[in-house]
Amino acid sequence: MRDIRHRVGVAARAAGRNPDEVRLIAVSKTFGIDQVRMAANAGQAEFGENRVQ
Repeated sequence: MRDIRHRVGVAARAAGRNPDEVRLIAVSKTFGIDQVRMAANAGQAEFGENRVQ
């Protein structure tokens, strides 16, 4: 997650954006609960998918 957040920050700054205003939303659609928990434990707080739970 640290590497991903760094890359997002670099891209945001290159686009003239404030990295703190960019939200990283993980898509959990095709992943099982174990993978989602791993991402959450690594610091990912926002998840989304396009199906009803």
